[in-house]
Amino acid sequence: MSQRLVLIIVAAVIGAMLLGGCSDSSTSTDPQPTARIRVIHASPDFGTVDVYLGNATTPWLKDLEYLQTGTYLTINSPATVTLAFRRAGDPVDATPLLTSDELSMSSGSSTSAVVGGLAGSNVAADELRLLTYTDTWLAHDTGKTRVRVIHAGANAGDLTVVAAGGLELATDLPRFEASVQGGELYPAAVSLENVIYVNGLAIASFAMPALDEDKDYYFVITGLISSVGADAFTLLPVGPGGSLALETPSQRTLPPAIR
Repeated sequence: MSQRLVLIIVAAVIGAMLLGGCSDSSTSTDPQPTARIRVIHASPDFGTVDVYLGNATTPWLKDLEYLQTGTYLTINSPATVTLAFRRAGDPVDATPLLTSDELSMSSGSSTSAVVGGLAGSNVAADELRLLTYTDTWLAHDTGKTRVRVIHAGANAGDLTVVAAGGLELATDLPRFEASVQGGELYPAAVSLENVIYVNGLAIASFAMPALDEDKDYYFVITGLISSVGADAFTLLPVGPGGSLALETPSQRTLPPAIR
């Protein structure tokens, strides 16, 4: 065998080895699909709670207070999970104050779970419950964001919510229901007054903070119409990063007026 032929054979063998090595090193497994979920505390008498995921022995969220929103938890998906709420500081073997139904988490999904109603009520119409919403939004326009209203007011009837300029965000929204999925277009970068009506009468007005363009927000109505304290009727704006403060911290009850 000639020296030239030997060199050709050796080069071919080395090349095959190198190609095989490259193939092995580039092989990788696909990342595990995930989903995410967060909790919005909108029950005025529920108190401060710890939130557990399923049968976990340590809380996922600690000391979650009224009007606070927890950070998103990312989990492998698809999955079915339950949330258990215990009084803040209670041991893991304490009976939960509230346990959710099984929540199906599909791959790539994002869920906001709202605690609404009254913990101290045995009346089905206003008792404590967990309301879950998929964070699915329609496209935005330039200078706009999207807003979806959630009616978690435990003792309020059907509500209509109108922003300054006549922009109607929700119409005759029943208790523990939400406005259209995908959200309504809402001006960004400006603070707007939002008025709440019952049966055509303006009952309260709240100045929203300026919202970021091309983001998505829930306006959660909660609190008690009859109260003027910490559990007073209010509108809680919740953005991608959590709860936002109102421009006017307390409600302003308006004189009765027909819209």
